[in-house]
Amino acid sequence: MPALLAVFPLILTACSSASTTSAPSAAASVIVPTVTASRSTPSKPPAPTAPAFITTTIEFENAAYGVYGLVGSGSRLWVEADDAGVPRLYRVDAGTGKVLDDLEGSGPEQIGGDLWYAAANGKDLVRADIVTGKELGRVTPPHLGAWTKVDEMFWIATESGNKLTRWDSSSGEVVSEIPLPVGEPKDVVAAGAAIWIAIDGSDVLVRVDPETDTIATEIEVGTRPHTLAAGFGSVWVVNHGERSLARVDLQTNAVTKIDGVGMNVGIALLDDELLVVTTPTGIATIDTDANRVERALEWARRDYYALAIANGIWMSDVDKRAVYRIDAGPGTPGHVDP
Repeated sequence: MPALLAVFPLILTACSSASTTSAPSAAASVIVPTVTASRSTPSKPPAPTAPAFITTTIEFENAAYGVYGLVGSGSRLWVEADDAGVPRLYRVDAGTGKVLDDLEGSGPEQIGGDLWYAAANGKDLVRADIVTGKELGRVTPPHLGAWTKVDEMFWIATESGNKLTRWDSSSGEVVSEIPLPVGEPKDVVAAGAAIWIAIDGSDVLVRVDPETDTIATEIEVGTRPHTLAAGFGSVWVVNHGERSLARVDLQTNAVTKIDGVGMNVGIALLDDELLVVTTPTGIATIDTDANRVERALEWARRDYYALAIANGIWMSDVDKRAVYRIDAGPGTPGHVDP
């Protein structure tokens, strides 16, 4: 899901239910939850045993704000959390679930096979090797926000001024500024020779024509549109304010609503065959031919935030400061060697 970038404090507004307790270090341990009991001291009920479809749990107990963005590629998973309030990106071996190392930054995106993220200075966007994390370059756009990149052009949407800025990174020049509807731009993707922006507040998906630098149309998709993904001839919109997913046809702009999902914001394409979204109780897979929920993998009602594909399906849990590897059954990617 190309998609979502913001300076770390802004990310915290995306889900109102993120908790704020704290706890281990950058070297997070791999833990599969188990039921525990105490003979001597009655306490709160034991945590439920993880269902069989959760095969690995990685806890980031030192995160003050939770676990948010995920980016996956082959054998590597990048997890956006924090270390006692300092935003960090953790590099994880997606085969073993081992945390390899980390770097300071936030808002991870996968663009053109590279890892992109916002630098700690709050001004630069860093391009890095998605496998090793080695920095390959950086740019300083006029401002940060929700963004995407097409060739050397960056499209950056901000609530301040309600505008979409088209910035040429090769020349450093602002090419255009396009007024947007009132609200907070949550995500930006490029698909079907257009730029698409989800606007929380106006409840619309904005389609921008890059040939004319104008808004081609504003499409009503649902309450609090948040995360976008492009595939199967459509732009998919997770509506964070209602339990629905909107499918928008790239050619006709026609909207098809799929109920029974949403409320969280994660979305991912699985092998270009299966769409997966977070729900209030787990994840759901979507039959893209019938436009309906194919099956739901449910566990517990919590704030599940992001999804990524790396040696399988990974989902972040803001409340528990953890990420889970999901075995969704047939179609789930197997082991990918580094």
